[in-house]
Amino acid sequence: MKDRIKEMTNQIAEKMGIIIEEIIINNDVNMIKIIADKKEGIKLDDLAIFSHTLSDDEKFDNIIGNKYRFEVTSPGLDSKMTKPYQFIRNIGRSVNIFFDGRNKNSSIKGKIIEADNEKILIESKNKKKKDTVEINYNRIKYGKLKLKW
Repeated sequence: MKDRIKEMTNQIAEKMGIIIEEIIINNDVNMIKIIADKKEGIKLDDLAIFSHTLSDDEKFDNIIGNKYRFEVTSPGLDSKMTKPYQFIRNIGRSVNIFFDGRNKNSSIKGKIIEADNEKILIESKNKKKKDTVEINYNRIKYGKLKLKW
């Protein structure tokens, strides 16, 4: 069922420039959660239109039937960043990056100062000294925004 839902939602999402990040099916409460995004960041209107488009789609309705409810949501600020577009759109923001270092897992805190489809450049402060570190995506496990409250 999950594969059919993923295939159907991806077909509709691609036409709208939407990326399906994850589909979570909770059989205990008969709920399907679809986490959607856009390269430039998804807006509430995008989510609403996508949700209505899915609701109105007869093939999607045939897959989930009356048994399941579904919810379309954005990844949220505390979600893990794993794809280049997520780092690119957060240039200038503070992050924690978890990556494969030399013979061990490593992490770095800093600000994304550059990002492209191959790598990111992080400016970090260590004991009053600024360092710039380049990390290729193939070494990055994930990144998380550092939220300032």
